[in-house]
Amino acid sequence: MIKRKYIKFSGGYKISKIYENENIQYFSGKENPLHMRRFYNQRFLCDYELDWYPFDIQHCNMRMEITSSQSPFIQPIVEFYEYLGKKLLTQYEVRDFMMDIQNTDEGIQEVFVTINLGRQLFGVVLNIIIPTVVLNVISYSTNFYKEEYFETVIAINLTTMLVIVTLFVSVSSRAF
Repeated sequence: MIKRKYIKFSGGYKISKIYENENIQYFSGKENPLHMRRFYNQRFLCDYELDWYPFDIQHCNMRMEITSSQSPFIQPIVEFYEYLGKKLLTQYEVRDFMMDIQNTDEGIQEVFVTINLGRQLFGVVLNIIIPTVVLNVISYSTNFYKEEYFETVIAINLTTMLVIVTLFVSVSSRAF
């Protein structure tokens, strides 16, 4: 965290009395406000809701609240924010991010951050949809074999079912 403090000199000052052993300038606090800037770099976890898999969009939220004892002295200002992570993640891509200041019912201000993630569908098509369609076409095509190949048809259908189940378990363990 980077802190930077400064005083905005907008009022006059008084010089120290002669009996004080130092040359000091006294500034009024009402006319010369103190300012402090902080830089926050925060990591947080997000709970995924996979109801619309693979077409889901995730909304990850983070809330930073100012305590009531500090509230009269602090005013959060969101003038610059930046997402520094990767835009393309393993299964998702960062589509949008927002930072906003909201007021609670108690009159306390909080900084609310939202990151919207969308699933990368190219990987889903290559790893799930195409293999499933190809396996189902292979399995369905065995229905047109002659009756003398019955044992081969059973072997192909069982193998296809096992591969589809393995694919399903693999995908469901990663997605859910």
